[in-house]
Amino acid sequence: MKGDSQPDTTMKTKLITAGLSFAGFSFFAGHCLALTPFSDNFNAIKLDKINWLAGGEGGAKLKQDDGVLKFLVPVNKADEDYAFLELVPSRPGYDENWQVLLDVANTNSHRGNSGPGIWIANAEDGGDTVFFECYGKGPKGGFVASFVNNGLYNVGPDIGDNPGVSGGTIRISFNKTTKIMTFAYRVGKTAKWTKVATFSTNGVGGDRRANWNMNAETGLFVIKIYGFTEGRIVASGTETLDNFVLKEIK
Repeated sequence: MKGDSQPDTTMKTKLITAGLSFAGFSFFAGHCLALTPFSDNFNAIKLDKINWLAGGEGGAKLKQDDGVLKFLVPVNKADEDYAFLELVPSRPGYDENWQVLLDVANTNSHRGNSGPGIWIANAEDGGDTVFFECYGKGPKGGFVASFVNNGLYNVGPDIGDNPGVSGGTIRISFNKTTKIMTFAYRVGKTAKWTKVATFSTNGVGGDRRANWNMNAETGLFVIKIYGFTEGRIVASGTETLDNFVLKEIK
């Protein structure tokens, strides 16, 4: 049920710090300054290091294996262990309609303390960030959206929906007219999408809102996929990411 998945909103503090320091580097590294459709099914033998830039902290890893990305943490080396892949060739714009899709699975029972997901940030200010994660089954499981403004969880509580499943497809879409992101999931490729939350990037409308002060013509978003855990061991294959898609909405 919506609202039942409410993990501690003090989580992911190190991810936010990483975004603050990392987004500026990525933005000026010569990347494409507009939406370029991109997809990856992670079926290759090795990770595509031309299109993905890896990062993280602690003992976390994202390993491409058996046709998926496996998030694993064999040893906790930090309070927050995380690993991410940042999409290099495309930065969808503030003046474009677009969506990101990702298959995620989580068979752990970590009660909201670990999960794979999508991480989107303002390219000019990494402290403006949203996360959308899969926490699997259980009373604190489900699909959960988190919202950050200026590096702080000051936008409002996380919003989640818990259908009692271990995975599905998550989607974040952006409307250039309303400047609103919509967070949704589906369980099964032919299933209907279930909306979890909306977030306004200009402070108008949405379930949660903040003014990210993005330039109407040149504003861009950084897209990352990641796994995160707070003090939990994550065995290989228990949390996975697959079938990434970034595309325009026409």
